Amino acid sequence: DNLDAARGLGNAAMQLKDWRNAKLGLEAAHRIAPEDCGITKSLAYVFMALKLKDRAKEIYEVVIGKDGRAGCEPGNNSAKVNLASLYLQSKKPAEKERALSLLLQVVKSDEENSGVLVRAHNYAGIIYRQKKNYDLAIEHLEKVFEYDAERVQGRDKLGQLYFNKGEYDKALSHLEIAYELDPNQYNTNLMLGLCYSEMPRREEDARTHFQKAVNLIKTMPPAKRPKSNLPHRYLAELLNAMGEPRDAIAMSEEGMELIGEG
Repeated sequence: DNLDAARGLGNAAMQLKDWRNAKLGLEAAHRIAPEDCGITKSLAYVFMALKLKDRAKEIYEVVIGKDGRAGCEPGNNSAKVNLASLYLQSKKPAEKERALSLLLQVVKSDEENSGVLVRAHNYAGIIYRQKKNYDLAIEHLEKVFEYDAERVQGRDKLGQLYFNKGEYDKALSHLEIAYELDPNQYNTNLMLGLCYSEMPRREEDARTHFQKAVNLIKTMPPAKRPKSNLPHRYLAELLNAMGEPRDAIAMSEEGMELIGEG
């Protein structure tokens, strides 16, 4: 029943990432002082860290507000992004739309924290890509890398969006950065191979990256391997076009054997 002790336990355990004791302390503090928005926000974060998604959503909705019910801190952009990330994991279309609404509020606000803006634009880009609104997906994902130029995660997806629009130079601008920072990513090598194969006099570059994608598949656990659209197909087509039909056939057979259609 001691508010200071309960809150102190919760905050100390949070700093240690001891989520079990953080939950213990903050739930007690929340029972004693349900009107304390700081405790409420911390408790929501702990539920999210423990992957208690429904509880986290419920508490974040107390912070932000929902369905006309006022929240205790409706302008908290960090909480909005966290709640949007939880909505994104739902299969309910209405929750995906709520997520997008919250994210657009954040990116249109006067928020100055670049970390919050990176997450908001990234999630908005993901939603627009799922909705097949590729221009808006590109617009938001470009903002992610404008705020965080060293970021790798997601560059292959943005490269793929540009590739699908036939804007190969822009696709390469992202894919080459991703490759430089982490040359052993399967998707990056596959997309680089696809880009180079569409460009004049870049066959050898395409071959290099397709071969690397093929080699990377061999290092993956079987359950993690892609089930279709293997790089073997593209490398075989390229080898055939380069006048190496025997190697092309061998590569096709290797791909078919890998997916059990030998």
